[in-house]
Amino acid sequence: MGEEKKQGELKKVLGLGDLMGIGIGQIIGSGIMSLTGICIALTGAGTPFAFLTAALLVLCPNMVLAVLGAAVPATGGMYTYVRDYIGRKTGFFYLALLVAGQLVLAMFAITFAVYMHDLLPGTNQTVVAFVLLTVCFIMNILGVEMAAKLQNILVIVLVAAMALFIIFGLPKVDWSAFDSIDKIMPNGFINFMTGASLLTFATGGAEFLSELGGEMKNPGRDLPRAMIGCTVAVAVIYAFIGVVAAGVLPVDQIAGESLSLVAKEIFPKGLYVFFVVGGGMFAVASTLNASFTWVTKGLLVAAEEGWLPKKAAYVGKRGTPVVLLTVFY
Repeated sequence: MGEEKKQGELKKVLGLGDLMGIGIGQIIGSGIMSLTGICIALTGAGTPFAFLTAALLVLCPNMVLAVLGAAVPATGGMYTYVRDYIGRKTGFFYLALLVAGQLVLAMFAITFAVYMHDLLPGTNQTVVAFVLLTVCFIMNILGVEMAAKLQNILVIVLVAAMALFIIFGLPKVDWSAFDSIDKIMPNGFINFMTGASLLTFATGGAEFLSELGGEMKNPGRDLPRAMIGCTVAVAVIYAFIGVVAAGVLPVDQIAGESLSLVAKEIFPKGLYVFFVVGGGMFAVASTLNASFTWVTKGLLVAAEEGWLPKKAAYVGKRGTPVVLLTVFY
């Protein structure tokens, strides 16, 4: 009864657009900036195809979770499903591992501050990281709807930065870099698949939308559409970014390097700054905000079941787990 009551206090305010914003922001993080160059070192001009392959690898398990989440929407979805279908103790063990991986949320804020320091060397990185962390925390305390609005703003700027990278980069691509299988898989199929597997870290993240089942207006319809839609949308964006990254500069120059190297080549100064802010800084900010949105949900259910002190399950007037959010903050 307690679990039902607490979940009833969460507000069902998230629509498909909100879920797409949260999903895209969760997926696009610092990985696209750093992992693209590493993948180019492994598979050269095959990088855009490696991004698409990575998306397929991510979608396979996500399809199962999307169907399950649509049929049985639940707050703290992944914990709830493991608990119900495997066992209560296994469910909590899984939740403990999931949460342990999110105790480094401040790293997103620190990465944001590093980008800021690169642009403005005089800035205090600790202060910048603290301010970003506080803004995301406050927006989530004010309600998941407010957090979703912030997320939509971050994602619009983020996608605009990625789009400009593609628009300015494609005319400068040397298309001969992609004209043979030897250039697409210069180090063989195994290294191509190694690169694709590595890129799953950059294309994964939509699965966490299942944590928000109790706050969706129509989870049966919107959850699978959002999980599949945002993964496919980001994969297409990434594939075009891969074309620019692997096709503008010689492979040996960009291999192992950040996307910033290519950005300097294709952008005038002003747009380069916008790309670093919108593409780099906003990517980690949107991931941080999205993580705050979903990370407490499994713990909320676990607290109601007695795994944590009951006070941890307190939900404020705005429908947010105040205690748990504060702990992560």
